[in-house]
Amino acid sequence: MVPMRPMMMEYEWLSNSVQAAEKQKAELSALKDQLASAEQKNPPGELTAYWEVVMSTTAKISREVYWKNTMNGPAVWLFFTHHKKLLDLMAKKIADLGYGTNVADSFRQRHTAVIGPLGKACSLARAARRLKDTEIDELVAACEELGKAWRTSYPDAAVLSPKMLSLVTDVPRLVKIWKSIGLFGEDGMEALHPKWRDAMLMVRSMRNPEAKFKAGLDKLHMQMRVLGRK
Repeated sequence: MVPMRPMMMEYEWLSNSVQAAEKQKAELSALKDQLASAEQKNPPGELTAYWEVVMSTTAKISREVYWKNTMNGPAVWLFFTHHKKLLDLMAKKIADLGYGTNVADSFRQRHTAVIGPLGKACSLARAARRLKDTEIDELVAACEELGKAWRTSYPDAAVLSPKMLSLVTDVPRLVKIWKSIGLFGEDGMEALHPKWRDAMLMVRSMRNPEAKFKAGLDKLHMQMRVLGRK
């Protein structure tokens, strides 16, 4: 057998690469024509309107109209809970409107890749308690996965915002040191509100305000000691 010369190998590689590029170009061109045709057939804003419908009916998510139409705290957790079903419905709608199953599948996969680890990271990072070692590993892995998925799914926003950068880089580093993130955030303090209210209800019959406050504080400390032993 005659050994193939280096230049012939290079020529063959380039030839195969050109053929692959031409094939991909033809596929992308066909997809572009398909999307353009679907855009012409469907009125502007139809997918956006459908998204609003499934958000409000399927997941019971409301918006803060007075604050740039964003979701409030409980609505965010509802979104994390129902995001797979919501994305499935949107993918089906995209396909039904003629954009193609490949576009629909890409939409679902792109957003699922980000929302999944984001929900896990937010849940563990906001837990106002000391995390288990397995939970710390889960949080670190979720933050790493989130950073990679975000840059891949949203290349136009590959430069992370300060909050996203903190979640991806600072949270893993700090949770390994302090074994918690939520205990040092506002959620930890806000979690004390109902406990403080319950403690003050126990001493509501006391007339002396200073003694009442001290007794309520003792009750709160007792509750916290009980929680710390669990």
